[in-house]
Amino acid sequence: MILTITINPAIDKTIIVDTLKVNEVNRVISSREDLGGKGINVSKILSKLNVPTIACGFIGSRNYAKVSQFVDNEALATDFVLVDATTRTNTKIVELSTQSTTDINEPGFEVTKKEISQLKTLISSIASEVDMVVFSGSLCQGMSLEYYGQLIQCAKEKTQVVIDAEKSALKEALRHSPLLIKPNVSELEGLLNEKLDTEDKLMKAALQLMNDSNTKMMLLSNGSQGSYFISLERIIKADALKVNVKSSVGAGDSMLAGFISELNKSNNIEEALRIATACGACAVSQEGTQSFTMSEVINIKNNVKLTDLTGRYL
Repeated sequence: MILTITINPAIDKTIIVDTLKVNEVNRVISSREDLGGKGINVSKILSKLNVPTIACGFIGSRNYAKVSQFVDNEALATDFVLVDATTRTNTKIVELSTQSTTDINEPGFEVTKKEISQLKTLISSIASEVDMVVFSGSLCQGMSLEYYGQLIQCAKEKTQVVIDAEKSALKEALRHSPLLIKPNVSELEGLLNEKLDTEDKLMKAALQLMNDSNTKMMLLSNGSQGSYFISLERIIKADALKVNVKSSVGAGDSMLAGFISELNKSNNIEEALRIATACGACAVSQEGTQSFTMSEVINIKNNVKLTDLTGRYL
């Protein structure tokens, strides 16, 4: 069982246009809405991969009827702390002509100390019964770094912790020595305030960060350039699969879900990296944060090319 924590949930609205024209009328080709927030996305994919999961965190009560429809459609197990507010909407504008996505993200609601305490109690009650807890996404208003760190430590005292965050939230999470972090190159550059424009720089920076924070594993994504599994004992690169890209929304969440699904099952790093890459490819070939099936992943995972770089950097 894998527990995901989404601090700042959202309803993802994806709009498809041919070309986005600023200051002009744009004709929408299609649009859709999905329940989002990075941790929720991870749980959605884990569920499709036949991994038991519970999506927890905060959710707004004022539009919960709408949210619950998405939950029912996904047949997703959830246990949310209700906040007297509206769950935000994040708008993703996908341009087909350039295969690019423009994100317009609302800030989200504000939580109180009481609601944070309720979430901490919830995590404490479930964490000992699950194999890992995934903290994924941004922090909402009212969630200080100190409170965020307390939630992570609460989970870590009872099970393994996985982090997908950026900037100050990632920096705080590293203080608690997680099992796994999943930055992309841009997030790693932002954390270290350093341009990492070669593979050598990437590996040196990643290994130093992990050594300093006592983090055991990193899943580092680099878009169309592929991804890396990095630990202090092994480094493996996975080439990206060539697919018809429709939207990048949720690709990183899908990669993470694929990786931890196999890591939790078999601890086979090569297979986990293949499944992660296949999940990312399936995600970008769909519109919005739609889920895909395990059979789709199985059909392409063996096409993933892996290169062992351990001897080069360790």
